[in-house]
Amino acid sequence: MKQLFSTRTGQWSLLALFLLACAAPFSGAQDAADSAKPQAKRRGRLPAYFAAVVNEKQREQIYDLQAKYAEQMEALQKQLDALAAQRDTEIDGVLTPEQLAEVNKKREAAKAARAKRAKPAEEEAEAAGDAN
Repeated sequence: MKQLFSTRTGQWSLLALFLLACAAPFSGAQDAADSAKPQAKRRGRLPAYFAAVVNEKQREQIYDLQAKYAEQMEALQKQLDALAAQRDTEIDGVLTPEQLAEVNKKREAAKAARAKRAKPAEEEAEAAGDAN
């Protein structure tokens, strides 16, 4: 055994075994018992600062209230989006064709600039995901 540790290959082998043993608990592999349990469905998100002060019953009541209003709020948001689109169409109608062409060109340039700024962030996130 003493001779095994004195060689360079033996030291690397020992280090590799040690790292493998240390990393095994964190590998993310699930036991059969874990995979048999149904995953708890996340029901929502608590408002800011609520998580530290509410009990489980209150938490469930809050989730129920959020679900109660979610559909109505979604419908209202769609109405707001449609109203804003109608407004923007009418505003565009005030412009001459030349003005509208210039505005559309500026809109496209701004859209391209946003996409360009977002692309490095996406690549960075992908690189971080690949490293894990």
